[in-house]
Amino acid sequence: MKSTLFAVIVFTLFYCLPSMAMVAFAEPPANNIDQNGNGSAPRLAIVEDQKSAAFRFMIDGQEVARLDSAGLYVREGISHGGVLTDSEPTDFDARITQGAKAK
Repeated sequence: MKSTLFAVIVFTLFYCLPSMAMVAFAEPPANNIDQNGNGSAPRLAIVEDQKSAAFRFMIDGQEVARLDSAGLYVREGISHGGVLTDSEPTDFDARITQGAKAK
């Protein structure tokens, strides 16, 4: 179970987040607010929630995923075309350290 969660987090960090960021920032947000404060919220948003120390992924005003230090939580299913690999937190730490040394 831990390995599946780790693989989902890695997949999200390297494939989903960059894609969501490109979509979210490719066009100006659709929040046309008039002088009375009326308007529409952006359809896509990645919210840095300092209070809960998490990133919240919002689509059409609804939280669809959350990433915090305990893991990744997704409201609906996850589709992927690769392989999910089970590993321990120490493996993750080793990969991060290895990546830092390579730079």
